[in-house]
Amino acid sequence: MRYLLLTLLLISGTSAASAQDLDDFVARLSHQDAEARARAACSLARLRSEARPAIPALARLLSDGTDLPPDVCRDIRGNRGWWGNWNEGSSPGIEAARALGEIGLSALESVHSAMRSESATARKNAVRAAGHIEHRSSIDPIANLLGRDPDEDVRAQAAWALGAIEHSDGIRPLTSALGDSAPYVRSQAAWALGAIEHRDAVPALARATRDRSPLVREQAAWALGAIESSDGVDALLPLLEDTDPRVRQQSAWALGAIEDERAVDALLKALDDSDVEVRRMAAWALGTML
Repeated sequence: MRYLLLTLLLISGTSAASAQDLDDFVARLSHQDAEARARAACSLARLRSEARPAIPALARLLSDGTDLPPDVCRDIRGNRGWWGNWNEGSSPGIEAARALGEIGLSALESVHSAMRSESATARKNAVRAAGHIEHRSSIDPIANLLGRDPDEDVRAQAAWALGAIEHSDGIRPLTSALGDSAPYVRSQAAWALGAIEHRDAVPALARATRDRSPLVREQAAWALGAIESSDGVDALLPLLEDTDPRVRQQSAWALGAIEDERAVDALLKALDDSDVEVRRMAAWALGTML
């Protein structure tokens, strides 16, 4: 009953939590029930910087990958979003990462330490937290995981985090990651380069438009459009004839975002594409150039 009342208090936002409230939430981080552990982390996330005393316990929870439904904390979090939506479920470790991210800079030392954990789950969730905090000091440890971690999911999360931080220092490790053995890591690296929005990434993304994976080619096209540099046009034009319709559609969007008239003839041809979404996007792109 006390835990229910505390949760309702946090949802209403009518009062700050007391030291006893914090102790109760921290205690529940080690509850035998995984849902209770996750919900305790969600409640701490709502407290943000007030939850600093919970940092050590939250850091220990990062390795908990027990599968939970994505809406496990919906009544606590409400409509409050969080970066890093991977269209996946939840877990106590994911919710702990979110809480550490909400706590902010004071959690970074513990987050960086967790990146050196023997647990791949802990490393991945630590990177989640660092990406949300968005501090430049996280770039080097994240880049180290991106280049060396044996776990594909950790590397993909590291690529996402560098994009979330949005600093040009992330361009070099992300460019290297475009050569990763895993297509998903390469696609996340392409996305991240687009999120940073720096034209220095254009040459590497242009090469990525020729990747053997359509997922990577699609993401590279999006990134070139996000950067909006005319230097990307020559790499995008061939993608309008890609075998994958999603790649053709993304290329048309990117050309429209760049608004370079050199693409007009190719976009006019794309109006006859076999895929209706490609035709629709080509028409939109042409409209941006009028």
